[in-house]
Amino acid sequence: MAFLAVLLVIVIKGQAQSKLEVSQGLGHETNVFKNPAFYTRGSTEMERADMYQNGFYSYSRLDFSSVYARDFFYLKMKAQGSTQQFLALEDAHSYRLNAALDLRFKLGVNRYLHLAPNYSMYRQNGIDQGQGAIRTPLSYSSLLLPLMFERRRKGSKRYSGIYYRFKNYPAPAEDQLFYHSVGAQWNREKRFERAKEGYLSKLELEASFRHYTDISVSFPPGFNFEDDEWEDDFNERVQTRNWAYAQVAYRIRRYTESGYVEIPVRSFLRADFSTRKYGYLQNDLGLNVLTHLGRSRLSVKTKLAHRHHFRLKTSDSVSIRYFYAGLDVKWVCPITQKLDLFAEVEMIRRFSNNHKVSSLAFREYFNVEAQLGLTYRLF
Repeated sequence: MAFLAVLLVIVIKGQAQSKLEVSQGLGHETNVFKNPAFYTRGSTEMERADMYQNGFYSYSRLDFSSVYARDFFYLKMKAQGSTQQFLALEDAHSYRLNAALDLRFKLGVNRYLHLAPNYSMYRQNGIDQGQGAIRTPLSYSSLLLPLMFERRRKGSKRYSGIYYRFKNYPAPAEDQLFYHSVGAQWNREKRFERAKEGYLSKLELEASFRHYTDISVSFPPGFNFEDDEWEDDFNERVQTRNWAYAQVAYRIRRYTESGYVEIPVRSFLRADFSTRKYGYLQNDLGLNVLTHLGRSRLSVKTKLAHRHHFRLKTSDSVSIRYFYAGLDVKWVCPITQKLDLFAEVEMIRRFSNNHKVSSLAFREYFNVEAQLGLTYRLF
């Protein structure tokens, strides 16, 4: 509220450059909860028609940003709220909120200090079976507090700093799941020319440690929640997990007359210090293209990823492995100076060597989403 109050004063005085956009669209999503195509346990047999939950939805989004800049001080605030309301699939309704603030103070020649708190919230019913290690609710609230030091040189920027993150997964029952995380980041951006063509390269290094707390509550059969003496009638199990993460990411972008072509690569490692069971290594490779077609803009993002679990095994005692293939295509065409038409298709397919039909976790899935809508800039 204090940040919003400061921003409001700046905006009222007319010293900030602000933008407000409203988007409204319609879409359809296949396999909303990313279930496998079949499931069998005992006498229960479910095929794709039973496992996949599909539906049409309405989509609404509000985007606000404001920038206030002086020689020694820079303030940027971004806020976005969106809803996804399914016509016949109430459990899939979702709500998102994200608010980010970047405060930059000039410390000296080409040296800056960044304070950039970020809050995000997502609400949706259901349990995410995709991770398997923790039965994670789809809903969460996250608070990120980074402190970064920036140093600029000719054609390059370097950032280094630390951060703290708290993430909470609210559950409809008495169960609780949350984690505290601390980490360090370093990255470098560099612009250069080669053969009269412009390039941008970015190298990122990150390491973090997470401490999960998982509290599961169970009640005896026939328990009455209206009983005032219920405090002694439940069993509480507390589990903690300590996981560490390390990441190396690099991307190279070549600018063209109509946009750019970019290749991102990443290696991502998770170490499980608690059970030593859920560690893995994932390698990603992508190709991103942005091009202008007349007045319209087309962006295409592709992703290939391979994940290898070190100790998690299939029923055949083989290490579980994933292969991800993703595609995101978005087209934006201005209709008037303030009104845009947009269309987007996102697809993700996960292949897995875990074919145990009585399990929902660590299985293959396919998800596709398409939407069409309008964006209007109020100012």
